[in-house]
Amino acid sequence: MPTARLTYATGTVNGKIYVFGGATEAGPTNTLEEYNPAIDTWATKAPMSSQRQDFSGCDANGKIYAIGGWRPFNYTHSSIEEYDPATDTWATKAPMPSARWGHASCSVNGKIYVIGGAKGWPLEIMYESTLVYDPITDTWETKASIPTPRWIPSCCVLDGRIYVIGGNSEWGVVPTVEVYDPATDTWTTKKPMPTARWGHATCSVNDKIYVIGGGNPFPAINAYKIAEEYDPVTNTWTTKSPMPAGRLGIASCSVNGKIYVPGGIEPQVSEEPYNELYIYNPENELGIDNNTALNFQFYQNYPNPFSTSTTLSYELKQPEKISMTIYNHLGQLVYQTQKKQPQGKQQLIWNAEGYADGIYYYRLQAGDQIANGKIVKVRK
Repeated sequence: MPTARLTYATGTVNGKIYVFGGATEAGPTNTLEEYNPAIDTWATKAPMSSQRQDFSGCDANGKIYAIGGWRPFNYTHSSIEEYDPATDTWATKAPMPSARWGHASCSVNGKIYVIGGAKGWPLEIMYESTLVYDPITDTWETKASIPTPRWIPSCCVLDGRIYVIGGNSEWGVVPTVEVYDPATDTWTTKKPMPTARWGHATCSVNDKIYVIGGGNPFPAINAYKIAEEYDPVTNTWTTKSPMPAGRLGIASCSVNGKIYVPGGIEPQVSEEPYNELYIYNPENELGIDNNTALNFQFYQNYPNPFSTSTTLSYELKQPEKISMTIYNHLGQLVYQTQKKQPQGKQQLIWNAEGYADGIYYYRLQAGDQIANGKIVKVRK
C-alpha cells in the first residue's frame, strides 16, 4: 500500500478495494488509495475533504462512505462524505445527529448502520445508539440501542444481520458479540469470541465470520496475530492460522473469497504504521492458492497429529534463506529457526516435548514468499 497507516476505513466496489483516511506517521490523513486484486496494483485517487482517523467507512450502492472520526485538538467529526469511484469525486452528505469516533458501520439493503463509538478525549460520551443513514434520501434515523455500549469495535454483515464484535466498554476490552437484525430492529447476544480485543478486523466469507488481529491496551498495548472463526449456525468459535505479524488499528475487505488486511501497527515492535497488505484464504490452510507457483513446494508435516516430534518437509526451487516459525493458538511464538539452504528437498524436525497439547501454526518464509499451515500435538 503506498501510504502506511492505521485506524483507516475500507470498502469494495466492482472487485476493487478502497483504503482511505486513518493515521499516518505525520498524523491524520485524507488520502484514498485503490487496490486491484486481479492485477496486484495500487492507484491514488481523489482525497477526502477532511482528514480523519478512528472513523468508520463502508460501501453501499456502488459508492464509498467515510463517517465521523477524530482529528487533533480534540475535534470529533459528525460529517459524512460519499465517494463515487465512477467519477473519482467526493460529495458532502447530511451529518450524523451526533459527532462520534471509534464507531463501527455496515451496510444492509442499501442503508448504512452506525453503531457505538464515543465523543471527546478523555471520553465525554460512550454511545449506545444505533444510527441509520439512507443515501437515497440523505437522512438519518435512530434505531434500537446496542446492549453493550462500546468504542473501537468491528462489525460485518452475514445473512442480512450485523455482527458487532469486541471493542472497549466501560469495563475494559470485551469479547462480546451482539447481533442486530434490521428487519426487526432487535439485538441478540451470541457466544463471545475467545480473545477480547479492540482495533481488530472483522470480515464474513463463505457463511463464516473471521476476526483478525487487534489488541488490548492493558497492561501495555500489544498487537495480536490471532485469527478466530465464528460459525453462526453452531454459535461456536475456532482458532485459525495467525497473521504473519501482529496488527492493531486495522480493517478488512473480502474479494472472491479472500480477506485483505492492509496496514496497521505493532506497538511492541515499532511506533510507526505499516504498509504491508496481508491476504488470508480461509479455504486453504497454507494461505496460498497454488503451492507450485511459489519458489518452494511445501508438504504436509508427518506425522500429524503427533505426540513428541513431527517432520516438516519442503522443496526449494532455488537456494534461499528460509525462516520457519511456529506459534501456539494464542499467536505466541514457540519455535523459530533461520538458515540458508541449497536447492532441493529439505526437512526440519520439530521436537515438541514439553509443549502443551493442542493446535499449533507454522509459517515458512523462503525469500519473500510465505506458506502457513496447521499442526496438531496430542497425548501419547
